[in-house]
Amino acid sequence: MSERVRLTQQFAGFASVDLPADMATKALAESLRRFGPVHEAPLCGLTALAAHLSPVKSFPTTYAVVDFGAWSLILTDMKDENCNVNTLAISRAEGCRGIAVTARELRRQFHIYEKGQKLRSVLSLDDGDKWHYLAEGERLAFECPAHSVGQPSKRLPVKCVREYFEVYTGLQFPSWGTLTTVNAVGVTRSFADVRVEILQYETLNDLGDDPGP
Repeated sequence: MSERVRLTQQFAGFASVDLPADMATKALAESLRRFGPVHEAPLCGLTALAAHLSPVKSFPTTYAVVDFGAWSLILTDMKDENCNVNTLAISRAEGCRGIAVTARELRRQFHIYEKGQKLRSVLSLDDGDKWHYLAEGERLAFECPAHSVGQPSKRLPVKCVREYFEVYTGLQFPSWGTLTTVNAVGVTRSFADVRVEILQYETLNDLGDDPGP
């Protein structure tokens, strides 16, 4: 382990689908069975959720589906991953709406799917060499045009990712350190046939320090 990853940063990237948790869990598990057996286990509380997704890795080995009211949140243990591909798979299978987001200073993005089709995708990120900005699909009514022009590093600020998530889902952007109840299901996929080395990163559980927006 060489690089340290904070869970507040890791948990700033996640997906949400317009399904109750049991249906979202079933759909996610079904999409992962093509890799082999899938194991599910209940996760009660933030500590259990953090432990399930730690340490953060270079490849997705496990996921968590969090009950978040009418919608469900999906997280994984892969570094910098927001479950975008899983959102598309679930949207296709269930015909539901879904959004994958990342709200970090150096990595801001959102991807919206409806009935298995990509509706909108915008990302603004620093890859360590240069800043990239990419937008696909028609601008949605809730997007602020002023935040899609100018220097790439100034486009789509973190506050916009949070606001767009809230407008699209009708939910409050999760502040993990302030959640009093966390009910989730851990979904672990098979990676027996993975041919790449899976790296593990030193992981700091600082979720209790998350004050929210």
